[in-house]
Amino acid sequence: MAPTSRGALHQPEPPSQELLQKWLQKHADLVAAERKVEEDESRLLLSKCSPKLLERNGLALLGLAVASISVGLGGKALVELERPVAHHDRPQFPPHSFRPGDIVQLEDHSVDPSSKGGQKGKGKSGESGDGAGTTLPGVVYRTSETKIIVAASSPKGKRSTDGAGSSKEGASGGLPELPIRIRLVKVANSATFDRMEWGLTRVARALHLSIKTSKRSVDASSSDEDDDTAESAQADTAASGATRSDAPSSLMRALVGAERPQWETLPDDALPHLFNPNLNASQIAAIKFALGAKHFALIHGPPGTGKTTAVAELVLHLALTQQKRVLVCGASNLAADNLLERIIARGADALAKSRVGITRLGHPARVLASLAETTLDQQAQGVVRRRTA
Repeated sequence: MAPTSRGALHQPEPPSQELLQKWLQKHADLVAAERKVEEDESRLLLSKCSPKLLERNGLALLGLAVASISVGLGGKALVELERPVAHHDRPQFPPHSFRPGDIVQLEDHSVDPSSKGGQKGKGKSGESGDGAGTTLPGVVYRTSETKIIVAASSPKGKRSTDGAGSSKEGASGGLPELPIRIRLVKVANSATFDRMEWGLTRVARALHLSIKTSKRSVDASSSDEDDDTAESAQADTAASGATRSDAPSSLMRALVGAERPQWETLPDDALPHLFNPNLNASQIAAIKFALGAKHFALIHGPPGTGKTTAVAELVLHLALTQQKRVLVCGASNLAADNLLERIIARGADALAKSRVGITRLGHPARVLASLAETTLDQQAQGVVRRRTA
């Protein structure tokens, strides 16, 4: 720790590259270990347990039928599943753990997993021409007491059934072939781990460190990036007007203590007007402090002191006064919705007048109904309707 005088800010010594390397690799190892445990548990559970046992534990739904198939955003097939009255005494699903965003597998209900050496999902798609033995990956799109919609993908060139036995071609390679009776099984979600590892590799590149994850290795001396990382870096650069060597790297170095964060003191008239005239002096001071930050700023305080209200005002000034693109994140869907409601309440007219859009990312089913029109899904559907009108 560097020596400081009374009342001065304590400034820790910057970490060495070796220490940062160990710290980053430790996180990558922990993510890889967690991924392996979840995948092993899912594989063991699905291979050793009978479908009925999986259903009793909320990990499967048996004897489902296709109610309808439609094409959603991105050409994904939206398969609506239900419990047919011919095989069930009630249409309601038994208790289950399926939620929007979960990774699932659609299987042929007539195929016994135990007859394949305990391995599920190895049937050859379309062997009999009617979807027998089909195994398709998908993502839960929406759920209710009697319906569950899955966004499924199919191999290119495959033909589909429309739920009534007829075949037709669909977008993006066609809708999937499906059996008459379907078993829906929940599987391990690797997307979360992919995103975490991708984020760690971005940090490693920005700090010029080497790191090894379960999917790739990053060499500190190499500037080559995989396609996904390169595309994202280009998108970040285009959005911020920064180059790969300045803003992102400088921010990350400040966040890990390798570079001292900087602020500028704003004049008293830095906020010529307030979108919320009811802000108190401490809230205004916090907003000015954040606006003057070149790297990051922290607004903290006890519950009920107006932190969310201050952040809503800060977002409006960044978007409208400074004309910046702002990404707002929350610890939960409810936290994000709460902040969005306050931004709209105070700045809806100003945003509309300046023609500044606001989009709520995330699954529509997990967003408050009052904010449904701000979701990306609703806005994209509106664009499609206008183009087809």
